[in-house]
Amino acid sequence: METTGSTWQNIWVHCWDTVWGGVFAKLAPITDNERDWFIFRWNLEFWSGQPHLKCAGLADEIWNMDYQHIKDIDAGDTTYIAKTPAGFAMLNEYGSCRYNTAAGLCAAVYRKETANDNEEYTGFTDWAEEQMEYIMGKNPMNRPYIVGYSETSACHPHHRASHGSTTFSMDDPLDQTHTLWGALVGGPDIKDWHRDITKDYVYNEVAVDYNAAVVGDLAALYHYYGTEDMKPDEDFPPKEEPKTAFWIEANITQENEERSQITVRVHNDTTQPPKYLYTESLKARYYFDITELIEAGQSIEDVRTEVYYDEVQSTTDMKESATVSQPIHLEGNVYYVEIDWTGTLFHGARALQFGILVGQDENYESNWDATNDYSRLGLKLSEEFGGTDRIPVYFEDELVYGRPYGEDSADSEFIYGDLNNDKKVDVTDLSFLSLYLIGDMKFSDIQKKAGDVSTDESVNLADLARFRQYLSKKPGVTLGPKK
Repeated sequence: METTGSTWQNIWVHCWDTVWGGVFAKLAPITDNERDWFIFRWNLEFWSGQPHLKCAGLADEIWNMDYQHIKDIDAGDTTYIAKTPAGFAMLNEYGSCRYNTAAGLCAAVYRKETANDNEEYTGFTDWAEEQMEYIMGKNPMNRPYIVGYSETSACHPHHRASHGSTTFSMDDPLDQTHTLWGALVGGPDIKDWHRDITKDYVYNEVAVDYNAAVVGDLAALYHYYGTEDMKPDEDFPPKEEPKTAFWIEANITQENEERSQITVRVHNDTTQPPKYLYTESLKARYYFDITELIEAGQSIEDVRTEVYYDEVQSTTDMKESATVSQPIHLEGNVYYVEIDWTGTLFHGARALQFGILVGQDENYESNWDATNDYSRLGLKLSEEFGGTDRIPVYFEDELVYGRPYGEDSADSEFIYGDLNNDKKVDVTDLSFLSLYLIGDMKFSDIQKKAGDVSTDESVNLADLARFRQYLSKKPGVTLGPKK
């Protein structure tokens, strides 16, 4: 209490910004004097609506204050905390559940320290139990405010890692990438209403102080009200499938008879854990054919590469960078350039723009023609990125996305559901399909054929539903034509 004018009537509760409640919860059992028990109890009475108990009288020397600041509370006072129409105690709409559960925890501490089971003391925990029932779903919205508690729980906590955006947008993705099991979200407002979207931090914030209170509150309620049939679920929480999701998209920025200027954007959407690539090797290959140069009397010596933009550099203040090799021979007149992100740190997407430049022949003629280039096929001269699987991506020298040169012999050689062409169907492919359906990823023609797992000649939500059933091993579900 900063001044003698400060009053002890604390309608707040122990929380991140005010620890008065916790002080007296600890102090009263130690001092065991009337003042400290009175303050501890009065706060719980205010929250729970229990009748105020008359204090016998607070002596001046106890308070160390002037007498005029000492006021006994009228035992008949019925001014209590505000409640929602459904009876949820409401101190503040910003994180209402955290304050409510903190009050419940303090109520349990009071009962524990008084070691008394008569109605005077059990009334506080009875109230706390009712409030917890509200939090766990017995409310007008039928919504538990503990993430993962049931199928109707709030599921969009304002939590960066749980959301898992790779575009630094709270609107992308629409749904959380991961389940933040057991997290207490902000909770309802004074009208018992709640908006379950990620960017609304008032309703969906999660924090250490939120969960410190709810865990203590729940532990106490289980101690006092738990029954033998309340057993923990085995193997909880369910293990999330790891995802190694690397993919690439590209466009043609500029092109003529002297050069092709290409922008690629590589995506790193790995989980369990997310990989940030400092020590790992992530590379991509862009293939091109110089037959037209050979026929004009030129050679690979007339070809070079340049980098025009590297998003890695721009996001690290030039401390890190990707590299683009000079042409590397593959076979015959086919070469490739290797784009290498080894030694860079990122999760999400990074763009890189490079050029393949060709000198003139001895007659000062320009002979570059990109139409016969393997990786050029399907790309558009546009500011928009397009899907491609002809720029393969390698992680730790293992193909993780796309089709290297020579593996495109026939469109029929695809696997239903294999959207990153790694010859297997897993959760990574499911994530690709989800990204395509919300417009965050574009598919090549072969990817569209592989994604049409319901074989209705389109890629839609029906394919997503079947894909999920297939990965969950639902009996009888296959991808592609039924056998």
